[in-house]
Amino acid sequence: MKFKLVKYSFCIVFLLIPAFSSAQSVNEAELRSAYIFNFAEYVDWPGNKTDSIFTVGIYGRESVNGEILSKMADIKAQRSDYMEYLVLHFTDYKNIKDVNILYIPEISRSEQQKLLDKLKNKDILTVGNNLPFFCKDGGIINFLPPERQKSFKINLKAAKETNLDISPKLLILGHIYNKKSQPDKVEKSVH
Repeated sequence: MKFKLVKYSFCIVFLLIPAFSSAQSVNEAELRSAYIFNFAEYVDWPGNKTDSIFTVGIYGRESVNGEILSKMADIKAQRSDYMEYLVLHFTDYKNIKDVNILYIPEISRSEQQKLLDKLKNKDILTVGNNLPFFCKDGGIINFLPPERQKSFKINLKAAKETNLDISPKLLILGHIYNKKSQPDKVEKSVH
């Protein structure tokens, strides 16, 4: 019962975000953007990396998610007296630095492996958009297809390697990835 209450209250928080409370329906990109910013509430970065500026990076050539994330950053900043929220766009993984969360909506497998290898042991929460083998390659959170019971998968081992502490409140909402018990086919995308 407690799990259901936490799960439903977590979902309600996302759906009540003012930017999306108009008569329009919430699309998948908007909902995932809300998730991304709310993940920050349930993750602790070492050394108070989120003291005054919280930065979300978006990797790749896609701009729709960047626009939605920028709107979310503006909303979060308006609600905070002490925190500034930024969204940065990266097209080259070699330039990524000084971000708290890196959202990767689309990427080739070879580029994904290079990117995640470069970010290994950095204090960056990597979030994939239903990417094949994302958790296996070292990504931390990977959104699952919308029809799944749980909305995302969490690679707890990768989070620990990057010194990120994920709250149990978030862990119970996601599917915990375990390389030994989950074959590769679990990670395959439905794109």
